[in-house]
Amino acid sequence: MAEQFTNLAQTTLVGGIAAGATALSVASAVKFPASGDFRIVIDQEIFLVTGVSGNNFTVIPGYEGTQTVAHTSGAAVAHILTAGVISRLYNAANLSVSPRIQAFGDSRAAYCGLNVNAANAGFVYPSIRYPASSPLAWANRFLRGRLNLDLSLGYQGQFQAIASVKVINGGSNYSNAPSVSFSGGGGSGTVFATPIVSGGVIQSVAVTTQGSGFTSLPTLSVSDVTGSGAVLQAVIGGTGTFGVGGETTTQTLNRLSDIIAAPVDIVFVCSGTNDLTVGISAATTKANLQTIFDSLIQAGKFVIYCPDQARSWWSTLTTPQITSARRQLYDVKRWAYQYAAGGKNIIIVDGEDFWVDATSSTGNPKALMTSDGLHWSQASAQAMGLQLARQLAPLLGLANNPPANIVSQADSYDATYNPQGTLNFGWLMSATPGTPTAPLTGSIVGNFSVFRVSGSATGTMAGSVETSRSDGLSGNRQVFTFSLGVGTNAERFSFGITNSLISAYNINVGDKIIAECDMWLSGHANVNILLLELNFTQSGSVVIQAYDGDTTRSTLLVAGNYMALAGDSTPMTLRTPSVTVPSGTTNFTCYATIGFDASGAAASATATWKIGNFKIRKSV
Repeated sequence: MAEQFTNLAQTTLVGGIAAGATALSVASAVKFPASGDFRIVIDQEIFLVTGVSGNNFTVIPGYEGTQTVAHTSGAAVAHILTAGVISRLYNAANLSVSPRIQAFGDSRAAYCGLNVNAANAGFVYPSIRYPASSPLAWANRFLRGRLNLDLSLGYQGQFQAIASVKVINGGSNYSNAPSVSFSGGGGSGTVFATPIVSGGVIQSVAVTTQGSGFTSLPTLSVSDVTGSGAVLQAVIGGTGTFGVGGETTTQTLNRLSDIIAAPVDIVFVCSGTNDLTVGISAATTKANLQTIFDSLIQAGKFVIYCPDQARSWWSTLTTPQITSARRQLYDVKRWAYQYAAGGKNIIIVDGEDFWVDATSSTGNPKALMTSDGLHWSQASAQAMGLQLARQLAPLLGLANNPPANIVSQADSYDATYNPQGTLNFGWLMSATPGTPTAPLTGSIVGNFSVFRVSGSATGTMAGSVETSRSDGLSGNRQVFTFSLGVGTNAERFSFGITNSLISAYNINVGDKIIAECDMWLSGHANVNILLLELNFTQSGSVVIQAYDGDTTRSTLLVAGNYMALAGDSTPMTLRTPSVTVPSGTTNFTCYATIGFDASGAAASATATWKIGNFKIRKSV
């Protein structure tokens, strides 16, 4: 619930309470809030009061890291403002100012959670590339680029390397230089790790060489002439997030301190599906998740939980085990909904409505919703991203249809006063319209070009300029209407800035440049490419490239269709990673591209495509 406040609320405890008590009675609750949540202190222990009934409080003991102890009757009880409250309010207030978001849990595997790994061209540190099958990447597009996907905060190892080693039990009587060996896990390369010992107990383990290619957790052994009892656990991670593929909730819980210590505002939690296949009970999964949720919220972070979905891929399980696992899945999901009720800093983004095939007696995923029976496909990632965006929008101070990026002459580049302003004055798209290149007809906003990249369709390909925007914002929008008829499976059209001198746009060698634009898509069928691309060239050859959208340049769906979402015209922002202009660069191009599969499908390749707020700018 939202934090409640009153002034000068003090009373005394009626009857003693044991350490860890979850209920207590006070002499008078008159000056306290009439309902939770609020915080009280008794002696040196902070309690979160979650419910009030007369003079009786329902509480969570040991809050904000304070020690749970017994308290005697008559002890002073006071309503207080704590660091946790201030952090919670601060983060909530600043969610509307580009919040930092991070992954935590079992969210590194391909097509799962954030989809952040180097192997599938996902979020690649330090640049950011959005894979077509990442729900969070799609959410950020629908939120018009309002999230700060700061990957510099997570594990910095190679993909599927040993990111760190956790000390589960430090043992006893160890010398100052015990050795650690690794076995199993499928990795390659030598891993070097040095235990840090104090008083004969292993306190931590520094990993200096991480290896690569691990597919499961290796076994760690400690060798020493005198010591014994140490238990170590490897953390497999990649670059930039706190996600570790293949983990159970128990393993994730052991890394909780990492994400709590990170200065992030929103934590995207994906964990639990691996519990189903290794015999971890629903009770343990729920307890682990509650500890994770409570700890993150107590630390002032906002939690986004993505419950496990029904799967058709159940490795090594018998039919009775599959039935049991499905029941456990829904047991945990029902608990999560109950936990999140009441206004906690948590939202649940559940893909049940679009994921599960209601006609299937076994509850398997719908066709095209999953890449392998378990992980997101490109279609379900889009749908999940839209659900996430709708729930995050109010927290970001946005309506259901978020406003576009700044469109005003005040946003123009000035080296002194606005060094991150737009370098192309044409972002307003207000110059005198021109005529597009055949086979396109109609009109195109000035300062831009449009052309067909490939294809042979002969149907409608018309441009027009929307001078009075239907969304009420300033600046023009370019509109293209396509009804292609029969053509190829690679009908491509690009709109943007063509082969221009970097000097004409105040771009210099060494500058960091970003491109972005807003897009709207409606009435679409068989769209298979949607892309924003920024290229820098030397002597006509591309030397560096950045893009957002369909980064694989393959179909966005197995069936070749771009998924219809939110009334078929959800606005989104595409934004390239920041790239540094290399020495010798003379020219650049920046295109928004749409593509269709019109092969053998007469009049079925269609779309109305709108583009606005087309910008290039410096990232300083």
